[in-house]
Amino acid sequence: ADLSALKIGYYSYEYEHSGDDFLPLIERAVQAPLWVLATPLYWYTMSAQAKTFVDRLSDLLHHRKELGRALRGKRLAVICGGTDPTAPPHFDEPFALTAKYLGMGYEGSIYARFNGRELVEPGFSERAAEFRARLLGGASAESAPDARR
Repeated sequence: ADLSALKIGYYSYEYEHSGDDFLPLIERAVQAPLWVLATPLYWYTMSAQAKTFVDRLSDLLHHRKELGRALRGKRLAVICGGTDPTAPPHFDEPFALTAKYLGMGYEGSIYARFNGRELVEPGFSERAAEFRARLLGGASAESAPDARR
């Protein structure tokens, strides 16, 4: 799903956005064993839309606990693109910590460098194929090399 095309409100302690597109998206997403989030790199981290989505996972801890429990054992990976030579050293941390907290396995990320719309990173296709094979083959991130390099 394209998060920018959905109406997903910011996290609210009062659960003000319960009627937006977030819960229907999650109800579909919990059916998948692997989640892959794709985000541009903005100011050293994920986009605002991705951050809002990650923040809203908190709804599943308080208001829809059955959906939150359904995340246990799922896997999460991230695809990121930007103009910097590499992703910042701690780019993965919010994703890894979120996955751990929710009982999901974090499979790491892969970063692609762009110049406008043009991919300018030699060897990216090979790294992407390896990342894809690892995700689809089910090998854990702990036993695989860091895909961001």
